[in-house]
Amino acid sequence: MTWKDPIVEEVREIRDRTAARFGYDVKAIGRYYQEKQHRTERKTATDVPPKPLTTATST
Repeated sequence: MTWKDPIVEEVREIRDRTAARFGYDVKAIGRYYQEKQHRTERKTATDVPPKPLTTATST
């Protein structure tokens, strides 16, 4: 018997519905998510400036 995680199952269901919406065309799915990312107000990793590098000092 295999235990099923309800969150994983939900994510897989959403992924399958999205893929079916675009006829399982990987490039179309990628364009959809890129456009969706550009429309969002949420910060992404590319929006956050990198932290300055610090050098470790030995005492």
